[in-house]
Amino acid sequence: AGVPVQLSPTEFRLLHHLMLNEGHVLSKDHLLASVWGIDFETQSSVVETYVSYLRRKLDRENHGHIVTVRGFGIKFEACS
Repeated sequence: AGVPVQLSPTEFRLLHHLMLNEGHVLSKDHLLASVWGIDFETQSSVVETYVSYLRRKLDRENHGHIVTVRGFGIKFEACS
């Protein structure tokens, strides 16, 4: 709410994609394909790593919440 948050280009792409799909649960594979261009199954923890970075930055300023839906994926919920 009025406080800028510094994001890396990858953090920005991930947040942008999550916000475009606000309220919808997106799978790790979907995010890997959409944000990183990786369209094959991998054991990479890159999604979890960048979600962690975003959570730290967003939660500190109360800009919204990234929620993990266990067994399904990740979704963005805007603050009301």
